[in-house]
Amino acid sequence: MDRFAFDDDYVQRLREHDAQTEQHFYAFFQLRLFAHLRKLVRSFSDAEDLRQITLTRVLQKIYDGKLRQGGALFGFVFRVCDIAVLEHYRSKKTESLDDQPEPTCDDDPMAGLLTRETQLRVRRVLDEMEPRDAEILEALFIRGIPREDFCREHRITKDNLRVRLHRALKRFAEKFPPDDETNSH
Repeated sequence: MDRFAFDDDYVQRLREHDAQTEQHFYAFFQLRLFAHLRKLVRSFSDAEDLRQITLTRVLQKIYDGKLRQGGALFGFVFRVCDIAVLEHYRSKKTESLDDQPEPTCDDDPMAGLLTRETQLRVRRVLDEMEPRDAEILEALFIRGIPREDFCREHRITKDNLRVRLHRALKRFAEKFPPDDETNSH
């Protein structure tokens, strides 16, 4: 993957709403983010929504002066993206728990089967992963342990957790490809 040499001047031009720089920013990250998101979410529409959310959040943080080093822009974009994905799944989990009853075989046998099948796939992937990676994902996403509590319990910093979580999510995505409902070969 080609990397553009982002620097402080580039970020400053974004902060100043330079049209040419903003156009380059969108062009550079559109496909890269979409490819990344397709590994993490099930549908094209979710990937598209999350891509737009990511780009909007990144630019807003740049406008607010939250990005201090221009050279960190590439990683910053994907970190914001991963956070958006986590929030997406967390909201889906909350929606399903709060708003909808658990599907039963009587209501929709396929829905129950797919849910169980997905749970088994997730469990198999976690079992195949390095214990350290699986522990982070299971604690944060399955058991819902707050990040602060995880950091305190494992005596690590938030920055260290962020790095470890990013790596664990990447490894998980490599082993758990998304279903592609548009390409049925």
